[in-house]
Amino acid sequence: MGPAMSWMADHNAGLPVASRMVPAAMLATATARAAVSGSPVNGHMVDGSFQAADTVQLGMAVSLRGGGLVAPVISDAHRLDAPAMMTQLRDLVSRARSGRLTSAQMGDPTITITNLGDRGTDAVFGVIYPPQVAMVGFGVVAQRPWVVDGVVAPAWLVTVTLAADHRASDGRDGATFLGELGRLLADPDQLATIPAVSASGPAGGSDIASRSGVAAGSDSATGSGSTTGSGSTTGSGSDAKEGRHGS
Repeated sequence: MGPAMSWMADHNAGLPVASRMVPAAMLATATARAAVSGSPVNGHMVDGSFQAADTVQLGMAVSLRGGGLVAPVISDAHRLDAPAMMTQLRDLVSRARSGRLTSAQMGDPTITITNLGDRGTDAVFGVIYPPQVAMVGFGVVAQRPWVVDGVVAPAWLVTVTLAADHRASDGRDGATFLGELGRLLADPDQLATIPAVSASGPAGGSDIASRSGVAAGSDSATGSGSTTGSGSTTGSGSDAKEGRHGS
């Protein structure tokens, strides 16, 4: 997370507080792009089979001032760079809390993020909302002791959680997704540019158009995009991955 935080500090230098980027924008951008390259976590269960989405309609869980929760959508999130994602996040949260969401923002997400980092929470364990097949959770981004080349040093870390439906993906698919998320956060310049690639076809993962049936039990794996995950969805197993992503 260190390179992303350094890039964000440079980006925010000289900007008024209201215009500055927050870590949530970097995390959301990385999630959207990793979901494109890891299609088994991005899509819906339809009539018992997984249908991969060829775009990322990114749901963002937003708490309402009067209580309750909504998960409006950032459309085609994989096509946004980090500054554009920040603009979309500001608009989404403002509209959600004032009851002014647009019809497009009330669409069906293909994958959802829940982020409690702004409340100082170390980790959040999301529950998948059917017919989606995955939920990504982020805890607080904070400096913690970390061993680098045998020396303990301060490093920016975040705990990421992935809840995944075993009817659509397995542990290897989840690890591929988390690894790609970690790689993107380690290369923030890539997140700061608009991608020129199409949404179809996973990079370095399995190319899955549909799956049916339930894989029993749960797997656990550690990816370079640090994760602690759990969750459940009706009629399926859940997949939990745990670790930390540092600098």
